[in-house]
Amino acid sequence: MRTVAFAPEYTDLASRYIAAELRRGVTAALSDGKQVTVDLSNVLSMSESYADEVFGVLVVTLGIQRFVQMITIKNANEHILRVIAKALKDRLEQASAGSLKDTLHTLVAAKNQRSRVAYR
Repeated sequence: MRTVAFAPEYTDLASRYIAAELRRGVTAALSDGKQVTVDLSNVLSMSESYADEVFGVLVVTLGIQRFVQMITIKNANEHILRVIAKALKDRLEQASAGSLKDTLHTLVAAKNQRSRVAYR
């Protein structure tokens, strides 16, 4: 499997717009069956919103297992790794809470439906 490398050209990453461009590039490469490496060697800082827009959205779209299999983050400093980890954690918690909420709504609706049938 071929690998495509992405390296942001800016040292300070904060724009969701620029993050979305990177995410679209990564998504296109993955759609073509390629693995992706994101090289952050020139990056000094990254905002939480940037990390969320790239990595948070990708982890929800791909799922954590495929994300880990297909995307490599290299040469990131410790602070940037923490920011990315927080984005992943927050998005996965949101997705999990949403799934739990949907499951609860389904169970309550099914119970209410059974109750209505029982009283007829």
